[in-house]
Amino acid sequence: WCGTTFWQGRRAMRISVSSWATSTEDVDRSVDAILRCAQLGLPVLVDGFIASTAALVAVRLQPPAGEWFLYAHQSAEPGHRHLMVALDAQPLLDLGMRLGEASGAAVALPLLRLACALHDQMATFAEAGVSEKLS
Repeated sequence: WCGTTFWQGRRAMRISVSSWATSTEDVDRSVDAILRCAQLGLPVLVDGFIASTAALVAVRLQPPAGEWFLYAHQSAEPGHRHLMVALDAQPLLDLGMRLGEASGAAVALPLLRLACALHDQMATFAEAGVSEKLS
């Protein structure tokens, strides 16, 4: 199982989604799960060939849902690049990984946590005393 963490404000939510899909039913369940996350306004960290396939089906069913998808990495699996092109997706990482077991999500998640922390702790121009006018 792959646990994916979503941030809403300062609160984290954890949703578990199977990282292994061995049948059409598994892909269907993954599509249902990621569409529900999108309906709830929760970002989805998509990792791997099967999850990307489910994301493509979800986007074909509900195009606005794709706005909530983040793609962990560009897999070295044959065909994954075609999925990324079809999704018009830009994966966070491209490390030539083909390890499975949600390894791309495991590598991308700290990057997302750091980005959220930076954004959350960054001062506004007013707080930092930055002038809006160029001198």
